[in-house]
Amino acid sequence: MEKKKQSPYIAIGIGLIAMVALPHFLDLTALAVAIVTLWTMYLCSTWNVCGMAGIFCMAHGSALVAGAYLSTLLWRYFGISPWIGMLAGIAAAGLFGWLIAALGFRARLSSMAFALFTAIWGSIGYFIVQSYNFFGASNCISNAYAGTHVGLFQFENPIVFYYIILAMNVGAVLLSNHILKSRFGLYLKAVNSNERFAAAAGVDVVRYKTIAMTLSMMLFAIAGTFWAQYSRLASADLAGIQAIMFAILVVVLGGVGTLWGPVLGAAILMPIREILRIKFVSLPGLSLFLFGLIIILVLRTLKTGILTWYSQYRQKKRFIDIASMGKGTPHDFEMPSVGVEK
Repeated sequence: MEKKKQSPYIAIGIGLIAMVALPHFLDLTALAVAIVTLWTMYLCSTWNVCGMAGIFCMAHGSALVAGAYLSTLLWRYFGISPWIGMLAGIAAAGLFGWLIAALGFRARLSSMAFALFTAIWGSIGYFIVQSYNFFGASNCISNAYAGTHVGLFQFENPIVFYYIILAMNVGAVLLSNHILKSRFGLYLKAVNSNERFAAAAGVDVVRYKTIAMTLSMMLFAIAGTFWAQYSRLASADLAGIQAIMFAILVVVLGGVGTLWGPVLGAAILMPIREILRIKFVSLPGLSLFLFGLIIILVLRTLKTGILTWYSQYRQKKRFIDIASMGKGTPHDFEMPSVGVEK
C-alpha cells in the first residue's frame, strides 16, 4: 500500500526532471513549440479553477490583455519593471472578474446564459483594444533593448522563458491541488454538482463562485504579462474569443475539474496542433481541418474527457475483477457514480 502511495510522486518527480532537462535537447523551433504548449497548459490549469465550480467563463481574454498591456505601458511611460507592472494587471483582471461575476451570478443566469454573457464582455474588450493602440503599447516591446535584462523581464536565451513558464505551471498545479483538497474546493465541487443542494446545505453559492472566477482571472493576467515579454508584442488578439475557446476545449477533453486533466489535454493536443501547423504551412486551412478531425474523434470516443474516462475504466475493471473472483456481495457489483477526482 505504501508503494502505491509513493508511485505517483515518483512518476511526477521523474516527469519534472525530464521537463527540466528537455530544452537542452531541442532546436529553436521545437523549443518554441514547448513554450507555447506550457503557456497553454498554464491557461488551462488556471481556467480550470472556474471549471471546478462549473463556471464556463469566456471573458478571460480581457485578463490576458490586462496583464500584457498594463505591464507594458507602466514600463514604457513610467519606467516600472514589468515584474512589478504585472501586479497592476493582476489587480485589474481581478476587479474585472469580480464585476462580471457579481453581475452574472446575482442575476442567477443559467450556465449557457452566463457563458454568452461573459463572451459578450470579452468581445467588447477585444474591440476596444483592437480599435485603439493604447499609446503604442503594441509596438514598444519590439523596440526594447537587445540582450538580457532581468529587471525588465527580457532574456536573449529563450530557454529562460521556458523555465519561467515551467515554474508557472508547477505553481498552478500546486495551487489547484491545494484548492481541491481544501474546504473551498469541497464547496466548489458541491456547487458544480448541484447548486440548489449546495445552497440548502449552507454554501454561499454566489460568494464562492465569485471567488473562483476572480482568482482565475487574476492568474490569467500573469500569463498575459509573460506572453507580452516572450513574444515582444502586446497584441489585441490576446482578448480574442478563439484562444479562450481553445483553452476551454482542451480542459474539457482532458477532464474539467480534475487536477491533471488540463495538463494532460494540453500536453497531448498542443504539440499536435503546432506540428500540423508547421508541416502544412503551405496549405492554409488543412492543419485546422486535420486538428478539428482529431478533436471530433476524441470527443466521440471519450465523451467525459480523457482523465474522467480513465477513472471510469479503472473502476469498471476493478469491479469486473471482484466479480470474476466470486467475492463480494451484489451491492459490491453496483457501479458507483464517478465524481470529480484527480
